[in-house]
Amino acid sequence: MSLSRDDYLTKPQKAESPNVPVRLNSAELFQGQSRLVIMHKGSEYQLQITRHGKLILTK
Repeated sequence: MSLSRDDYLTKPQKAESPNVPVRLNSAELFQGQSRLVIMHKGSEYQLQITRHGKLILTK
């Protein structure tokens, strides 16, 4: 059985109020990769998982 990209993604849960942040699972975001790209206001950022399991965000 072949899985599509959509099979790995889930919709983020809506925050209950403006003061409660949306929670996302990093495993769902990274989809087995160690790096992803986030586009924000026309700029590209890279989010990566280090060998020690920490997250680093760079522009």
